[in-house]
Amino acid sequence: MLRIGEMSPFVRAIGVGAGIVIVLGGLKLAGEVLSPIIFATWLAILCLPIVRSLERKGWPRWAAMLLLIVAVVALFAALGGFVFLTIGQVRRRLPEYLSQANVLTTQIQTVLDRFDIDLSNINGDMLDPGTVLRTATNVLGQTINGVIFGLLLVVGVIFMILESDRFGAKLRYGLGSDSPLVRQLTQFSDSMQQFFYLRTINNLIVAVGAGVFLVILRIDFAVAWAVLIFFLSYIPNIGIILACIPAVALALLQHGPVTAVIVVVGLTAINYIGDWALTPRLMSQGLGLSQLTVFLSFFFWAYIFGAVGGLLSVPLTLLVKLLLEISDSTRWLAVLMGDKAPPPADVAGSTSEALHETAVVRSDGQSDQAG
Repeated sequence: MLRIGEMSPFVRAIGVGAGIVIVLGGLKLAGEVLSPIIFATWLAILCLPIVRSLERKGWPRWAAMLLLIVAVVALFAALGGFVFLTIGQVRRRLPEYLSQANVLTTQIQTVLDRFDIDLSNINGDMLDPGTVLRTATNVLGQTINGVIFGLLLVVGVIFMILESDRFGAKLRYGLGSDSPLVRQLTQFSDSMQQFFYLRTINNLIVAVGAGVFLVILRIDFAVAWAVLIFFLSYIPNIGIILACIPAVALALLQHGPVTAVIVVVGLTAINYIGDWALTPRLMSQGLGLSQLTVFLSFFFWAYIFGAVGGLLSVPLTLLVKLLLEISDSTRWLAVLMGDKAPPPADVAGSTSEALHETAVVRSDGQSDQAG
């Protein structure tokens, strides 16, 4: 039988590639089941330090859990109520916005007539009141589903926190306290907690700054757009762009293109201050992921797990990187995903070791053939 070490690099690459495709296909098919489980696990990792902190202060486990449940349910209720109120206000102002959109489209059409470009079909489809109302109704329905999904997540998080101590003990017993997998999972948990708490501080500062800026420019629903910026900013690079679209569109309808450009520049500057001035100071130790890896991971995980994958793209990518670091055969992939290049001495040493291992494998193969 042909051993793996005797296979050519091309054959091994094909085998590894086929295995990756099969695994990713399975994850994609099971995405609807795995997404809430992954999200609940992530929330449990974030909530666990709060429970343990209360226990260290003398709170019994049941009281700490009860306080956490009340706080999470109150947060979901407040957020859901705020969303319902905002949607209701938008629907009442909808005729005014449609009228402003028609005026703006007419002005744009006057300019585009010089280039023989017609926007009448776009105007008829996108600005039709029935279409807009149906869209608003769909958004409301999705919001209700999101609230139900959130309540189910709370239940899942409760059970995971209750099982956390026993699960950790069983994992250390089965794999050993010195197991690389146990160490990497512990590092992943610590890194995610640090990333989330510090990112929350950064998002709060950016959201407050954006809200004040939009209020000064008299943009409707400035608080709602600030809340949206706060939550979507957890998605690196892409989230802030998605969060700014409604505010820019409304600025265009209310005050014209000049104010819209000012909103784009202002929100970009506020986000730049947060990401490039505040975040490095808050996060003394980075996650070890390159900017390219973070950017591409959003599209990859969003394709696999949908919106949950996009939101958790950084935690999922970090977990994959830490798992790749366990084995010598996959550590080079973890290096490619990282934000730092290895020192030249390490590169030279790794290259010589790889050449030595290749020579040993070839000599063993020749000895077997001779025998």
